[in-house]
Amino acid sequence: MIVLCADVGTTRIKTALMDEAGNILALQTAAAENITGPNGQSEMNMEGLWALFCECARALRAQASDAFAGVRSVIIAGQGDGMWPIDDAGHPARNAVLWNDVRSRDILAEHKEPLEKIAGECHAVLPFPGGMLLILRYIRDTEPENYRRIAHALHCKDWLNYRLTGEITTDYSDASVGEIDIYTKKTARPLFDYLGLDANLIPEALPAWEVMGTVLPGSESGGRYEYVAGVVSDLESIPEGMVGWMLPDGEYAEAEATGLEGIGKACREIIDGWLPASGYRLVQSPMFASTAHPHPDSPEAVWRVNIPVVTVEELEKLKQWEI
Repeated sequence: MIVLCADVGTTRIKTALMDEAGNILALQTAAAENITGPNGQSEMNMEGLWALFCECARALRAQASDAFAGVRSVIIAGQGDGMWPIDDAGHPARNAVLWNDVRSRDILAEHKEPLEKIAGECHAVLPFPGGMLLILRYIRDTEPENYRRIAHALHCKDWLNYRLTGEITTDYSDASVGEIDIYTKKTARPLFDYLGLDANLIPEALPAWEVMGTVLPGSESGGRYEYVAGVVSDLESIPEGMVGWMLPDGEYAEAEATGLEGIGKACREIIDGWLPASGYRLVQSPMFASTAHPHPDSPEAVWRVNIPVVTVEELEKLKQWEI
């Protein structure tokens, strides 16, 4: 089994392909861009970081294509603390605010005594500048419009995991720095209430060792499909500028989606919901989605999402022919 590993720091992103023995088969790093400004501002463009991660992954594939084809797991470690906000559609609500941003220091100075008391009572870490809660309060106070747009407040690695899988989660290690009761692992709601924040912005925290999702087809757009290929049945009359291509025969798991934004959700329903107990497994073949709606980009367009699958028995037969 090959693992794609990523260490996403404040100034650099490091990625590697590793085998089960810990041998590094390919390595790629790149510089990350920080946005700094007055009063201790430190931010990062969220889409820019995602593009950088994809660039590194493509470089790993170019270095070791056979090993890359064998990737079965992705493990991401990211810079801690900070706040990486997304809206209802899964898009960044604003730039990420990083762990070394200190613009919220005055909030701590004003409220330190009651915050210390509340944090002690709910077994949570005292909120601090650069941490999730004080950053959210700072955004609420100084950028109310942006605060209202935030549907989920994530950490760095959570953002990349979301772009890969469409799942919105965090883990105990990141959440333990002020967001949860370290004993019960539940959201420290009294701290949120005191600061006038919506505790529901924080996703459920899971143990760091748990598998949190499945990499989706088309994850280079975060489960959000940004362009759609038209299909014609008559390969003799292909419109200019297009090419003829025929989907391979085989079995497909099918789900219905509404709007382009629903395609990723339909994929998750098949891969995470139906597939594990179905007796089928994914097969290396293109997935496709089709609609008869005259305006494919309409939020009312109904799509049929098809993901190629094969029975467990057939998969075992195929493996006998692998060299």
